[in-house]
Amino acid sequence: MISNRESARRSRMRKQKHLDELWSQVMWLRNENHQLIDKLNHVSENHDQVLQENAQLKEEASELRQMIRDMQIHSPSPSFTPFQDHHVTSTSPYLRSDSSNQSNSCNNIDLLG
Repeated sequence: MISNRESARRSRMRKQKHLDELWSQVMWLRNENHQLIDKLNHVSENHDQVLQENAQLKEEASELRQMIRDMQIHSPSPSFTPFQDHHVTSTSPYLRSDSSNQSNSCNNIDLLG
């Protein structure tokens, strides 16, 4: 009878220890989940910003191509084709990136696309 009581006590202690370990794991996983959600939100915001910047840059590139076409059309010499088959390095502040995360190679734009 004493042996049974001792065995039951040890069993309850094992169960409690297991329950405590599981609860600790739940807390750790909840914390990890919150951190991952925060990271996901941050990445999603950055993604939206990049999409917006990409759309703006595409629009600017289109406008620049149109300006070059207009220059070619209004040129006094029909053989004058500025920037034909050349890459132009951007000196315009509108084409430079304000972001320090972008590569300088993004400043080279093929205006004739």
